[in-house]
Amino acid sequence: MNPFTSSNLKKPELIIIDLMNTIMFQHDRFGPQEPYLMTYEALGGRGLDSQDLHQIIARGLERIEAEYESASDGMDVSPVIRDAHFHLREEATRLKLSLSLEDRIALNLTFAFHECGWIDRLHVESLARLAKNYPVAVLSNLWGLPYFCNLVMQHTGASSSLKGIYYSSEIRMLKPCHDAFHYVCRSEQVSPENSLMIGDNIDLDIIAAEKAGLQGMWLSYGREPGSRGSKVDAMALDFPDAVAMLLSGT
Repeated sequence: MNPFTSSNLKKPELIIIDLMNTIMFQHDRFGPQEPYLMTYEALGGRGLDSQDLHQIIARGLERIEAEYESASDGMDVSPVIRDAHFHLREEATRLKLSLSLEDRIALNLTFAFHECGWIDRLHVESLARLAKNYPVAVLSNLWGLPYFCNLVMQHTGASSSLKGIYYSSEIRMLKPCHDAFHYVCRSEQVSPENSLMIGDNIDLDIIAAEKAGLQGMWLSYGREPGSRGSKVDAMALDFPDAVAMLLSGT
């Protein structure tokens, strides 16, 4: 089915994709069941025990989520957000824990490792197919350091299909605020109206992008959009399905 004749889409000059639950999965591995101590020690940390790590990461997550949830799709400008390591350091200080430089680095990398997921071959190959026909960039709300996400991108070959990778923790802008979408469009020298956002979060990725002047394609994974369906330009089951739809119109 050609999406440019069967939906409201027009052929884009740039495709922007979400990362988590779009091409990367098994991410955000946080919670009391997670082996933070094993990760931390493998990354060179020595000064914290398991209880310390779970307290610091759990409380740090609460603060990070509160900052990100302060953003809404009606905002033109993103609120002030701080690095995950700021919140982790603040919580360690609250617990009266003195950390060496090595321990601070290991703590930040532990958080980043558990936030990161994996990109399987199907999604890498789908991305490569899409990139042969369209410029593609990633826009992701990433809380921590992008170190492991970039490693996964490089190791799987996904990075070779991307014109740019934009993380909220680096650009200091976040979805659903308009400036995050506009920043990517401006960086890639394509107007918002000639850009298409693909993602799994109907509010954060799609409706917000459309309010910012982009087109949107929602990955439903079998979910029903409900009353918000009328606000979505196009729908696909998942990312490989979205790629098949878009390439059918080339």
